[in-house]
Formats: sequence, structure tokens, C-alpha cells
Amino acid sequence: MSFFVSTLSLLLFLSLTFAACGRSTVDSSVATPPSLARDPVNQVYALAWSPNGTDLATGGKNGLIQVWNTKSKTRLVTVKQHFGEVHALAWSPAGTRLASGGQDFTVHLWNPTTGQQVAVYRSTFSTGEVLAVAWSPDGKYLASGSNDGIVQVWETATRTLVLAYSNFSGEDEVTTLAWSPDGKLLASTSTDRTVHIWDISTGAPRLVYRGHHDEVRSVAWSPNGR
Repeated sequence: MSFFVSTLSLLLFLSLTFAACGRSTVDSSVATPPSLARDPVNQVYALAWSPNGTDLATGGKNGLIQVWNTKSKTRLVTVKQHFGEVHALAWSPAGTRLASGGQDFTVHLWNPTTGQQVAVYRSTFSTGEVLAVAWSPDGKYLASGSNDGIVQVWETATRTLVLAYSNFSGEDEVTTLAWSPDGKLLASTSTDRTVHIWDISTGAPRLVYRGHHDEVRSVAWSPNGR
């Protein structure tokens, strides 16, 4: 995937710039990106802000997950348990857990303060690389999407799989997941050019949006969930 960025500094610069500039104009020819680290042999594939907006988690090609404090520009935690690339990261709503999805078909749950592994989620329903992870608004559920077209929902308290569904051909990847604000619906995007809206209570597709002429790689709910 050629669009992946090789250094954390550029990703952080873009994230901080668009978060802070509002209506201001930034001259990219003179702006100096704030840098936390440079790693010439590792590509950064995933990043996620903590709910407090201070800590930033990153994951990459070499399987490392790192948590940075962006104010002090220090690395807080470094962990490696995935065999292969880290594709997706997501903080729990309370900021006490960090979920990661990887090339090894698993979802890992971490304590972002200590780096201790809390849980590993595996399933016989999916044998694909995990490309997306997303927490429900109440933190009760964790959804994952894989490159075999499978969407799964896990109950974090019991570490059990409560839903697994797919409406794809098996050759199309699940690229992004997003929960509705009330946590009753889950949106998924795919390389099959569709957006599915799933009913969490039944696991059935509520809506399917078609019309894109290419892969869909991003989705977001409005604040009112409509």
C-alpha cells in the first residue's frame, strides 16, 4: 500500500495542523512539522488519539505499537505481540484500553499505561487480516473488520464473540468501521464500493448504500446519528 507514510512526524503534523488551525491558513512551504520520532525502516500504518487528546498511539509494518505523549514528546510505552503488521488502532471511550488489529488475524487489547496485554480476540469465523477496529460509545463492545469481508463484534467484559456477519463476496475487504452515537448501529465500508449499516441487536443489515465508483475507505456519523 503505497499511500502509507514512512515517518510518524508527517502524520502528527497533519493531525495537529488540521485540529488546531480552524480557519487559519498554513503555509506548508515554511511550516516545520513537530517530530516525535523518525524510523527509516518502519512504515506507520495506523494512529489513534487518546480521548484526552494528549497521547497518540501508533502502529506499523514491524508490528510495534507505541504510545507517545505529544506535549512532552516522549515515548510512554512500546509493545510488540502481533506477528506482522499493525493495521488498526482504537482507544476505548474511557482511555483505559487500546485495541489493535493486525496481519496475524487477531485483535489485541492493551493497557496503554503499562503496555500489559489484557486480551487477545481470535475467531474461527474469520481468517483475514484485521484492517479496522472500533469501540462502541459505551465501551461495552469492540468491532473488527477483516480483509476477508467479515465484520465481528466482541463483548469486552466476557471476551466473547456476540456477532459475526458479512454481506461481501469474500474477496472484498472491510476498510472502516464506525458506531452510531447511540451504539445501536454499526457502519462498515468495503472495497466492494458499498457502505453497510448493521443492526447490532440482530446482526442484520439495516441499509446498504451503493453509488461509489471505487473502494470506500472512510465513514463517519453525524452527531445526531441520522
